[in-house]
Amino acid sequence: MHIVSLAASGGSLKVEAGAGTGKTSTLVDIARALKARRGTYIAFNRAIADEARRRFPQNVRSSTAHALAFRAVGHYYKARLDQRLTPWVVSEALHLPRTAFNLDPAFQAQLLLGFITRFCQSAERAIGLRHAPAQELLRAVKPERGVLERSVMRDRARALGRELLPQANSLWAALIDPRGRLPITHDVYLKLWALERPHIPGDFILFDEAQDANPIMLELVRNQQHAQHIWVGDTFQSIYQWRGAVNAMAAIATEHTAPLTQSFRFGEAVAGLANAILKSIAGAEGTLRGTPTIDSRIARLERPRAILSRTNLGVIGQVLDCLQDNRKPMVAGGVRELLRLLESAEKLMHGVPVVSGDLAGFRDWESLVEYSESELGRDLQPLVKMVDEYGARLLIKRIEPLEGLPESRADLIVSTAHKSKGLEWDSVLLDADFKGHDEEADPAELTARANLLYVAATRGMRTLDISLCEPACAAIGVAGESLPLATPEARQASQATGGQATPPQGARGATAAAVDALLGQG
Repeated sequence: MHIVSLAASGGSLKVEAGAGTGKTSTLVDIARALKARRGTYIAFNRAIADEARRRFPQNVRSSTAHALAFRAVGHYYKARLDQRLTPWVVSEALHLPRTAFNLDPAFQAQLLLGFITRFCQSAERAIGLRHAPAQELLRAVKPERGVLERSVMRDRARALGRELLPQANSLWAALIDPRGRLPITHDVYLKLWALERPHIPGDFILFDEAQDANPIMLELVRNQQHAQHIWVGDTFQSIYQWRGAVNAMAAIATEHTAPLTQSFRFGEAVAGLANAILKSIAGAEGTLRGTPTIDSRIARLERPRAILSRTNLGVIGQVLDCLQDNRKPMVAGGVRELLRLLESAEKLMHGVPVVSGDLAGFRDWESLVEYSESELGRDLQPLVKMVDEYGARLLIKRIEPLEGLPESRADLIVSTAHKSKGLEWDSVLLDADFKGHDEEADPAELTARANLLYVAATRGMRTLDISLCEPACAAIGVAGESLPLATPEARQASQATGGQATPPQGARGATAAAVDALLGQG
């Protein structure tokens, strides 16, 4: 294999591995080809590292970056890892006063934790305003009633960030104090380890899921100048920018670059649609190819195995629909995240301010409703509608019993696109809440939208239903004759509508004849 030969040459290598293209098997082949040398494989999470240990030869040590950091530094803080670093713990430890913006001390602490999170993800050696949690600061300075101009809001947010910066540095000093008592997070000891410019043993480093690396990990590997660097990832599966990730596949320069474009997960129809999504939303040129012998289709499904949504609110909506239909849904990754969101909404409805989580900074339900009507808060409108219609307590009671339901006993799998990454099902339905091309969105936002929908669209192995997903329907028009559709009638419908399938009627269904013809029946 050409990729294995490039790895054996000793030069740095970047492998662009598309969805389902046999990335892990290729990495194992590389490790075997380099059996006379010692290597370190760095995985994105522990489950992947454990699987790698079972598959890689003995010359390769498999680990996560956090495991390497724990052995070197983190074990000194072991007793402080068992506790939760909450805003209330921080506000008490730092004796936080009210700021010029009259913020609750616990909410101030949440903002300070935002500084720490972004600093730990960065390659910088000192905390600065660049690490301020921008969106949270904007929410913190919004008026209790009414809406300010965006430029005014940004000026106020910058002023608050400058006011909080000294406290952020004080919090960092307290966290890294070996004699301190504050709980710490795993990212704290990883940052400490990286600041020491550690030596990672081995003649080569295999860095997996490089598209999701954050700057500190990128810098950490780059500093290992004694070792050959082999980066593996998929530029178009970079979907964690919101938590500090940078697409290392685009950021690094290597002596060799090699693609893996043949997907063994699905056929040509799904691969063609995935490429079309990238083109239509972000203008990117995807090169994914399906396996001709796999009969995958773009078609309407009566009973999909999985439904993928963009947001947690989309997941809640699909779960409620499923329960209403007397079916048992399993939520990928569990329901705790959904319950925390609804519990925060319930607090606001009782006039209790929320200081952490997605609804941090709101003082009551009325303030959230008003914010949802502004440009910055439009994403909260589905939550407002849902809670006003059903009530937060009823929603919690319906969702709580789903905790721990195994996939084997579920009638349907429901997941966010983020949590679906790395998973696959025979049949997948894409929800209506994905975002497509928008002339007012900046290129980075369009790339994020395209990548997320690309990830979701490549989870289906046999049948993919896009009838609810307007951006995916629109992508068919961009693909033109290059996209294998389900039927000749589907091709005619695409040409008749210019590829712009009629948007779904209602939140959960599409009844337009054009979409019916375009998708056929699965």
